[in-house]
Amino acid sequence: MHNYIYSLIILIFLISSCKPTAKLSTDFKVVEVPVVIENDTISTYELRFYNIKSSLNTGQVMFENFGKWDQKLEGRYQENIPQLVWDRVTLIPTADMYFTVASSGAESQTEYFSSVQVINRNGEHCFAPDHPLRDFWIRYFSEKIKTLGNPKTFFKVYNEDRR
Repeated sequence: MHNYIYSLIILIFLISSCKPTAKLSTDFKVVEVPVVIENDTISTYELRFYNIKSSLNTGQVMFENFGKWDQKLEGRYQENIPQLVWDRVTLIPTADMYFTVASSGAESQTEYFSSVQVINRNGEHCFAPDHPLRDFWIRYFSEKIKTLGNPKTFFKVYNEDRR
C-alpha cells in the first residue's frame, strides 16, 4: 500500500510538471505609427504580434530566412531593444522586387509585442491600408512566426553584435 501511494504521488508530480509545447500566437494587429522627421510627422505602418515569446521574434523570423541584418539602429520603443534592418531583401523570389524590412518590439509592463515594417523600393509602406501587398505580408509573417525554430543561433549572433 505504501508503494502504491508513493507511485501515485510521483505520477501526479510528473503529470503536473508536463506542459504542452507553446505555439506562438498569430494574435496581431497593423498599427499606424507616427514618426517625426525634423518638423514633419509622417505615418508609417507596422505589423505587431502579441502573445509572443520575445519582442525579437520578428527579427528571428528574418534572421532564419535571410541571415544577419544589415543595420542595427536605435530602439524605436526601448533603448535595449534595437531595430534590426535588412536592406534590399527579395521576399518574393519570383518577382523583381526589393524591400527594406525592419523588426522591433517592446517588453514593458504596459506593452509586449514584436513588430515588423516592410517598405518597398519606392518607399511605400507595405502595411498601409491601401497597399496591394498588405494581405500577402500579413499572411507571410503570420505563417513564419508560427514556425520559428530554436532561437539559440539567433540570440548568439544578436548578443555577439551587441558588443
